[in-house]
Amino acid sequence: MRMLLLLVGLGLAGCPSSDPARQDTDALPMDPDALPGDLGVLDADLIDARLADLGVLDAASRLDAAMDASLDAAPDAGERDAAPDAAAPPGCRGYARPVVAGQIEGDVLAEASGIAASRQSPGVLWMHNDSGNAPVLYAVSEAGVVRAQVPLPDATDLEDVAIARCPAAERWCIWVADIGDNLEARDAVRIFIVPEPPIADGEIIVDGITELRRTYPDGAHDAEALVVAEDGQRFWIITKVDGGVSQVFSSTPGAGPRGGLDEIARFDAPGVAVPMGRMITGADLHPSGQRLAIRVYTGSYEYWLGDEGVAALQTATPRLVSLGPLSEGQGEAIAYAADGDGLWTISEQPGGGQPLHRYACEP
Repeated sequence: MRMLLLLVGLGLAGCPSSDPARQDTDALPMDPDALPGDLGVLDADLIDARLADLGVLDAASRLDAAMDASLDAAPDAGERDAAPDAAAPPGCRGYARPVVAGQIEGDVLAEASGIAASRQSPGVLWMHNDSGNAPVLYAVSEAGVVRAQVPLPDATDLEDVAIARCPAAERWCIWVADIGDNLEARDAVRIFIVPEPPIADGEIIVDGITELRRTYPDGAHDAEALVVAEDGQRFWIITKVDGGVSQVFSSTPGAGPRGGLDEIARFDAPGVAVPMGRMITGADLHPSGQRLAIRVYTGSYEYWLGDEGVAALQTATPRLVSLGPLSEGQGEAIAYAADGDGLWTISEQPGGGQPLHRYACEP
């Protein structure tokens, strides 16, 4: 199902800029509780009528100027959430507003559902589509240019991707999560572990792809977020629920191709409490292992983890990175930069050509 994230406040709405160098003022880095008006996740077919009803269907320039004024008056997310440097784990003190780094060329990734930053090929982001598309990994430049494709085994519903060490080799692997299950009917989910190849334009055939099959201890779950430890010895799956409590399931280190998962935590998903507003659609672990980024339909959040690691989600406080941005109509994927200094997000978009957003560290 395709949705469009609509943020409306006091008759204001934002329009994405066509200038990649311009900060994306569609993002609203403010406290969700302080939003000045309605926030909703609406079907794309209803947006024009909704804007007309609210009396804000004016010229794009007027809307963009109004949103700029609203953002100028709002606290910056990094300033609001900043903690003393001594308390911060490795990584950014805070995040600047998202900037459009590039546009995805064509419609090959119209249903982009996962993103991860390559560790061995600087400037390359690995992405894939949602269900209903060929199971393929795409190597994409930070400007949005598709450079290579890696075919995968047949899959049911690819939902997330991560970069970590291969579990049995000193090299980097691409971990791909075939874990989507909207009807909660699957007997097992699968993780593909793909040795990351050197980038060469065109199709790349990769040998040695490993498939792990895992079952939940309490029946089927819908999930779209995969988190993998940097050393490749453990992974976690976070469930996707509408306004409820998300569960965190962990793999068992050293388990074979088939096995179970263990529940290690439950937590209230972050986001704005509107229908579908707190559905977790992607996650990524910082290279240090001490931060976790989570994407929901209404924005992006970060958790600071202590010695408990991912299990700390049940007690940690989410720190807002950014609401929206509006130009990510169905926000699906999030990833840390390869060096951990910054974030990337991308959305599904009918017809493709969607913006690729970069969130830089604040100085």
